[in-house]
Amino acid sequence: MLSLTEAELDTGLAAIKFHGYSDFFPTPPEFNILLNNWPAFRTYLAGLDLDNYDAYSPPLELSAPKSRINLRRVTLLHPFDLVIYTAIVMLLRDDISKARIPENERRVFSFRAESCGANALYKHKPSYPEFRREVLKRAKQQPRGWIVLADIADFYYRLYQHRVRNAVQATVTEPRKIKLAAALERLLRRFNVNNVSFGIPIGPAASRPLAEAAIIDVDEALLSHNIDFCRYIDDYAIFTTSRDQADWAVHQLGETLYIYHGLTLQTAKTTVIQCSTYTSDSENSVEEQDEVEARFNEIVEELFYDITSLDELNEEQKETIDATDFGAVLEEALDDEPINYKKVTFVLEKLSGLQNEDLVDIVLGNLKRLYPVAHALSAFFREFEHFPPRKKKRIAEALLKPILPNQRYRAPEYYAVWVLDLFANHAAWNHAAQLLHIFRDSASQTIKRYSALAIAKCGSRSEALVFKEAIAAATPLTRTAILIASAKLAGDERAHWRRSLRLSDQLEKAIP
Repeated sequence: MLSLTEAELDTGLAAIKFHGYSDFFPTPPEFNILLNNWPAFRTYLAGLDLDNYDAYSPPLELSAPKSRINLRRVTLLHPFDLVIYTAIVMLLRDDISKARIPENERRVFSFRAESCGANALYKHKPSYPEFRREVLKRAKQQPRGWIVLADIADFYYRLYQHRVRNAVQATVTEPRKIKLAAALERLLRRFNVNNVSFGIPIGPAASRPLAEAAIIDVDEALLSHNIDFCRYIDDYAIFTTSRDQADWAVHQLGETLYIYHGLTLQTAKTTVIQCSTYTSDSENSVEEQDEVEARFNEIVEELFYDITSLDELNEEQKETIDATDFGAVLEEALDDEPINYKKVTFVLEKLSGLQNEDLVDIVLGNLKRLYPVAHALSAFFREFEHFPPRKKKRIAEALLKPILPNQRYRAPEYYAVWVLDLFANHAAWNHAAQLLHIFRDSASQTIKRYSALAIAKCGSRSEALVFKEAIAAATPLTRTAILIASAKLAGDERAHWRRSLRLSDQLEKAIP
C-alpha cells in the first residue's frame, strides 16, 4: 500500500499555509473546516491507498483573464486533494531542486528550493524582478550583441502528464519516490475536468516545482548547444553575438520544446532585438517619468510579489506613497494599451488599506476593464465597511449588475467569484434576493458555489430552501458550499435534511 505518513501530511499542510491555498480563488471556507478537524482528517488521509485513491472530480475550474482578451484555465482543488498533492511534491522537492541548473549560475530564476526551509516548496526570491535585472545586466554587458525574448504558449496547460511523471522520476532514485511520481500522474489526470492526459492545475503552489522539473531537459539541451540564456517560468531570454546566431538559437529552443514536450513558443511574444536597443528602451522608459512617478513605479516592480499591505513598506517608500496621486495613476494605467494591470493591482489590492474613497467612482466606471483583476477589486471594496448603507447599496448594485442573469454580456466567472466572495465575507453588503437570483439561474457550478457562500453570510431561510433542490446535481465543492450555506435553515429542519442525504464523505460530515 502506497500512503503518506501523518508527518508528511503535516508538512504538506504547512506548505499550503506558507504559500496560500490558491493564486486565483479565495481561500475556501472548507479549508478552515479542515484546519479545525486536522487531527482526525490527518489520520483519515494517512490511511488512504494512493494507488487506488479516487480524487474529488470534477474539480472547480474557470477561465481567469490574463489580460482583456487572453485567458487561462485555473483550478480549485478539494482540500483533501490539495493536501495530498502538496505533500507528495514536498517529498520530491529536494530531488527536483538538485537536478536543476544551480541557482548560483543565475540562469533559472523561478521557484528555487535551495535553503527554502522545511515548510515551503520554494523561496519567494529570486523571482521575476531578479530575472529582469539579470536580463538588463547581460544586455548592457554586450551592447553589440542580440537578445531573443521568447515565451512558451500555454505552458502549464499543455504539459503532458506522463512526461511530467518521467521528468520527476528522472530526478529520484528511491523506490517509494518513484511510486509517488506515478501516483502524481494519476492525480493530475483526475484534477482535469475532462480527464485528459495533458495539463497540470494552475493555482496550487505544488504545480510549480513539477513544471520546473518538466523542462529541466529543455534547459540542459540549450546548454549543450552553448546557448547563453536565462529563464523565469516560461519566459526565456537568449543572448548571442549576431542576428544569425539569435535566429538559430530561437529555432533550437522552439524545436526542443516541441520534440520534448509538444510545446510551442508564442509567436506574438517572441522577438529578436539588439541588446543596445533593449537597454535604451528600458532606460528611456525611466527617463520619461517624473521623480515621484519613477520612485512609485520602482516600488511596484520591486515589491509587487513581496508585500501584502502598506505596513510592509519602509519610511522612504511610504513617503513616496503619500506623494502619489493615485487617481491619476489608476486612470493612466487603465488608459494604457495594453492596460497596466500590475500597477492597477498594486493600487487597489496592495494599498487597499489606504481606504482611498476618491478611487471608488473611477473603479465603478471601469468595471469591464477591471475584470482581469477582480481579486484586487474585491480587496479594495472590503475596506469600505464603514460606508453608510445608501452608499454601500449603490456600490453593491453596481458590482452585482454584470453577473445578473438578464445581462446581455455577462462578466466572466473570475469576476463573479471575487465579487461574490466580497458578499460572502461581509454581511453588510446584503442583497440576498439578487444573490439567490444568481444562484438559481446560473448554469455554472462555480457561480452556484460562490453565490451559495454569499447567501450563507447575508441570506435567510427563504433563500436557503432552494439549496435542497440543487444539491443532487452539484459537483463536490459546490456541494460543500451548499451544505455550509444550509445553516440558514431551521435547526431541526437542517438536521433532518442532512440525515436524509446520508452523508458519508469525511469533510461533508464535519461541516458544522
